[in-house]
Amino acid sequence: SVENIGNMGASAGAETVRASDVHWFGVADPRLMAFLKYYVLTAMLFAVYCAVYLFSYIYLISPAYSYMGMKYRELPDRYWVVMFLLAFISFSVVSKRFTRPSDYASWVICMFVIVPGCFIPFFISKQDPFDVLPLPIALVLCFVVFELVRKHFPMPRVSDRWTMPGLQLILPIGVTLLAIYTFYVNNFRFSISYDDVYTRRMMARETVVSGTLDSYLISWLSAVGIPISIILATVKKNILYFCVAMFAIISSFSLDGAKSDLFSPLVIILVVTTFAAVRKHGLVAILIFLILFVGFSIFEHLQWGTTFVSTVFVRREIVMPAQLTTYYWDYFSRNPFVYLGDSILRFIPDNNTIENVARLIGYKYFGHADTNANVNIFGSGFAQFGYAGMLGASIAGGMIFSLLDRLGTHEKLIPACAIGVTIGVIYTNSAFLTTLLSNGVVLLLLILYVFPWKGQKSKF
Repeated sequence: SVENIGNMGASAGAETVRASDVHWFGVADPRLMAFLKYYVLTAMLFAVYCAVYLFSYIYLISPAYSYMGMKYRELPDRYWVVMFLLAFISFSVVSKRFTRPSDYASWVICMFVIVPGCFIPFFISKQDPFDVLPLPIALVLCFVVFELVRKHFPMPRVSDRWTMPGLQLILPIGVTLLAIYTFYVNNFRFSISYDDVYTRRMMARETVVSGTLDSYLISWLSAVGIPISIILATVKKNILYFCVAMFAIISSFSLDGAKSDLFSPLVIILVVTTFAAVRKHGLVAILIFLILFVGFSIFEHLQWGTTFVSTVFVRREIVMPAQLTTYYWDYFSRNPFVYLGDSILRFIPDNNTIENVARLIGYKYFGHADTNANVNIFGSGFAQFGYAGMLGASIAGGMIFSLLDRLGTHEKLIPACAIGVTIGVIYTNSAFLTTLLSNGVVLLLLILYVFPWKGQKSKF
């Protein structure tokens, strides 16, 4: 009958559609095929990111900053294979789709510390390339552990019913008072110039003594006050929080010219404004942005002959963490570990008490006793306990982000992503124990937990 013929045609058409899905490796499941396509796309974009990053380092950064140790040496092909293999192993364990708030932090740590750490040590170390292999291997393995803990650690559920409504007023007032106090410590000097940034930094170290109440208050302004004000300004679209954030940035940057005062707000704004795109496209969106960003540094040099982006951002945020990790590994591979002798265990007799590890490395490798060579959680972990310290920092860091994911549910999702990426940036430049109090990680998590975010969802 005509009806049967129509049904047969419809059935044949359906079979044709399903058959058309079989393109890659004989896979007939459309969902699996879509996954394979997405994975291959992210792998290709990751390879492009590695290529533009290496081009920027080899042809822009290394020639200009070889005097600071950012050298480049030719390597046999087998080491290039090893470097890319290690980089792709780290890529293979990172989340490809957005699944939890800490994914942002994981992407930052992977692309800013782990992937560069697969290449930079071979370029700058004076040791034989074969002797350098343990460092990138350890970095990648520690990142694998970090990812496993971050995603699977059984963190207890946290109730989100307890909030402090008064924080909506207390936070902007507190950040404003901290900014005013910072201006007071700086003798009310105002400067947003980048030309004298190192002079201001040296003056700030003489004015603000490490370990004092002044140092903690000023550090909290930069590490907590500025990020939280920017998050609230973008999520709530509140001009008051934006004005408070700008005042805090000017106050902090006038004192010590820290690049993080400019870099962190930009990252937070990007996280909030592009959240919908990242939630839909995941790591693809992140890689495209990084490729365009690093690629623009190459375009800037070719078009105008300047290196502002590669110098200020690529060098500082994506090259230097791996460089400092190499220096810490190199020094403490040949010298006794610190065993927390620079912090909470300095009172133990016969411990390797070092007053300031960052300045020690700054003096040994940069030739300046006043250089604070602060390293990431992996490099500092090695300085404390060797490879066991790296592993311990990875586990502890993963637990912090597991807690963040527990806190960042429902209306706290976008603020949790922004706070997560803030902590991720902090982890790329600071020791784990230092991040808890001095860099305000505990305060950031506490604010995420108790601030009344309900009803303040972003419209992005």
